[in-house]
Amino acid sequence: MMFLKELFAPKWQSRKAQVRLAAVAGLDPAGQRAVLENLAVNDPESAVRAAALHKLHDLALYRRRAVEEGDAALREQYRELCARALCGQHALSPELAERLRWLEEATPAQQERAAREGREVELRRRAMTLCARESLYAELAIGDAHAPLRAEALALVTRPTLLERIAREARGRDKLIAREAKARFEALQPPAEHPEALAERVRQLAQGLEALSLAAELGPAEAALAAAAETWSALQPELARASRKHMPQDLPPRAERALARAERHIGQLRQQAEQAKLEALIRQEREGLCQTAERLRGEILADGASELRLSQDLLDTLLDNWRHAPAGGEAWLQALEQRFRAAIGACEQLLLERPVYLDALAQAENLLAELAVLVQADAQEPGSAAEAYDAWKRTWRALPVLKTWKLPTALRERQQALAASLEARATAMREGRESSLGEVRRLLSRFEHLLNAGRSKALRHLHAELLQALSALDPRDLPPLQRRIDSLQERLAALQDWRVWAALPRKEALCADLEALAAAPLPPREQQQRLRELQGEWRLLGPTEPEQDAALQVRYEQALEQAMAPVKTWRAEEEARTATVEAAREALCAEAAALAAGLMNEAAQEWRALEQGMGRLQKAWSEAGHLPKIRWDALNLRFREALKPVEAALRQEQAQNAEHKLGLIVEAEALLSAADRHEAAEAMKALQARWKAVGRAAPRREQELWERFRGIADQVFAERQKVFDARREADDALGRQRAELCEAFAAALGADAKAEVYAELDAAWRELPGRESETLRRRWAELHEQRKRHQQDARQEAARQRLALFERKSALCRRVELAGTVRLDLRAELDAEWKALPELPAELERALAARWEACAETDETAWNARCAQALVSRRELALRGEILAELASPTEVQAERMRLQVEMLAERLRDGQQGGLHAWLMNWLIAGPASAEQAELDNRFQQIMKQAGSGLFD
Repeated sequence: MMFLKELFAPKWQSRKAQVRLAAVAGLDPAGQRAVLENLAVNDPESAVRAAALHKLHDLALYRRRAVEEGDAALREQYRELCARALCGQHALSPELAERLRWLEEATPAQQERAAREGREVELRRRAMTLCARESLYAELAIGDAHAPLRAEALALVTRPTLLERIAREARGRDKLIAREAKARFEALQPPAEHPEALAERVRQLAQGLEALSLAAELGPAEAALAAAAETWSALQPELARASRKHMPQDLPPRAERALARAERHIGQLRQQAEQAKLEALIRQEREGLCQTAERLRGEILADGASELRLSQDLLDTLLDNWRHAPAGGEAWLQALEQRFRAAIGACEQLLLERPVYLDALAQAENLLAELAVLVQADAQEPGSAAEAYDAWKRTWRALPVLKTWKLPTALRERQQALAASLEARATAMREGRESSLGEVRRLLSRFEHLLNAGRSKALRHLHAELLQALSALDPRDLPPLQRRIDSLQERLAALQDWRVWAALPRKEALCADLEALAAAPLPPREQQQRLRELQGEWRLLGPTEPEQDAALQVRYEQALEQAMAPVKTWRAEEEARTATVEAAREALCAEAAALAAGLMNEAAQEWRALEQGMGRLQKAWSEAGHLPKIRWDALNLRFREALKPVEAALRQEQAQNAEHKLGLIVEAEALLSAADRHEAAEAMKALQARWKAVGRAAPRREQELWERFRGIADQVFAERQKVFDARREADDALGRQRAELCEAFAAALGADAKAEVYAELDAAWRELPGRESETLRRRWAELHEQRKRHQQDARQEAARQRLALFERKSALCRRVELAGTVRLDLRAELDAEWKALPELPAELERALAARWEACAETDETAWNARCAQALVSRRELALRGEILAELASPTEVQAERMRLQVEMLAERLRDGQQGGLHAWLMNWLIAGPASAEQAELDNRFQQIMKQAGSGLFD
């Protein structure tokens, strides 16, 4: 009944671990999850637990088993899986939010690993905050891929040693982190001591150490040396920062030499003290051993035979203690050695002279002779002396010489040699018996296994082998196995009877299955597999009754032939398809060989095209179709061998490309610390162009290098963008200032401000750095043009006003000059009007004032002479004015005009310059008083003044 219960029970409940392991592969995780969880948690076999857990593929269960699993290897494996899942590096990794919650309850080791290897920055940051270990913060500050996280990790480091390590190791990776760590490390250093005071402290320390090298007492010297060494260690950072100007160069070496001498001297004092203490202990101990040996000699003389064994043991103990006592070479130690040896020798001699001891030695000699006889007998017939040897050993152990005294060395070595010979042969016989017995037990276990499986054919072969092993077994070892052998024989007979009885219905069922397959065939591949299973089962069935067996065999063969018909057709089609696939793969092998040959023949390779060609061949190979394993193995090996040179060349090229790109990354990292961000960005663009020109590395390496390079490029361009933003802000601020200056300029124009205001605005505009925008530049220029126009209009208005004033004053002068005899009265009458008029520019004002004053001339003769002379001068001045104003002169004075032009040209050539219309006007005004005869000249004067306009007064 137990056999039937096990036969129909589920295989995952089998007592055999292999059966349960095979059953796990067939369990469905969706429908049989409870069974798999039970096996994963409670199965006694670790392999079954691992297979069930792998089948479930449940992260929660993995986390549970990482704590509860009894197998250390599996527990470590589950822990590793959970750690990878927490870091986001496994297919079972949950979402980031779930992993952040998991991180709160994770072990410290898992949290540290997440901080180092977490895929997301948020995960690494949270893990870092949970791990209160500054060495971890230092690792992240040096090696994390995220720059802000490196800065956060650095902020958590407070220990100066770690800050110094970060500053040293991050120098080639992140110069900002290195500089920050260095600055914080230097800030934590104590303030530098004054150089002269520091030098004095070093000098005092050196003097104290030099005095210590002469000390005689160990205790005070050791304390002083420890204090001095601590002081010297504390001075090292100060000495490193001290200036050579204030610190004598020979002072620190002097202190170091004094410290070394003091340490050597204290070490010598310590050795001397320890040596003296050791010698005292040695002397005390050996003195005691000598006294004990001498006392033992007296006791042996006084004691009887009953105390002989005790004396012998004490003697052995004394000798052993003397051998293990510390040795020395002093004269007193040699004297103690002689004293001890003399006492021990006397004790041994007294012991050997006892009659009872001599009788015991004789008995030992006789027993050794008997042992020699046993050894000879056992050599002739191995194992025959075993019982006699056991009796001999009991007699030997009862000897008084062994119980009371020590056996002499020669007798002891002889006994050991004879006993070893007998025991070696006994051991060899025992091992032979155990080997034969083990072989029989192994065959019985194998026989029982095959019997449980019902494999009768294998049992027949094993039965003969088992009988041969039993015949070689020692008869004494057979009885314990007889009951087991009889039980197996009974089960074998029952199995043979049962197989004959059970084979007939099973064969009929197999024939019916074959006929059903012939009538309703399955798909060809499944049909073939099913037929193989039925054929194998048919072959395993034993014979039945002869007549029935022959009829069933005929029925079986006919049904098999009919069921095999569609399979044969399918096989033929498969053979044709296989031939086509094989031909296609042969062609791919030839292409691969040609590709490799082309690789060897070309001097320069198009690596991209080569990689694409190899990828195309590999893809075509994977899609070429199925082949039988024998043909597949040969062709696959041929294809792989053909592509090996190409793969090797590509790997080499990819490795070189990786090295080249790594060099570009190093150059890019150097740009992170460049002072000019714009130049760094332009250099990064050049590096990007060079990166594109370099071929690809291995896929994973390429992705890794590209992410690293792209991250650096992003940082460089981000830094340049910061510069641009700052510059834009500065330009905006400057633009606002310039706009305010423009508004102030416009306001000054509206208020008609003074020139100093405009000068200050121009100076403020010029002092602003950078270039102004085109709009502001145009507006500033337009404002200046407006100011120029205003100035020009103001000058013209002023000139018009001066011209009008000039004309009024000239008219007053002319009016008085032409008045004749009433000139003086008219001048006195008009003098108030003259004074009421504003003044002209100084030169014009002086000339007109002189003309006005000349009108007060009372001498008529002189006045007339001056009028005649003025008329002559004005005629020439009229011609000069017409020439300068480029006006035509009257016809009758053309000759005079020609002469005057030549003269004016000569003057200009001689003097290098010539007075203009302004000088001409001044000469006209001072030429003298006007007369009635110069009416024509006045008309010509007015024409000249009209032509010159207000420019004469600018």
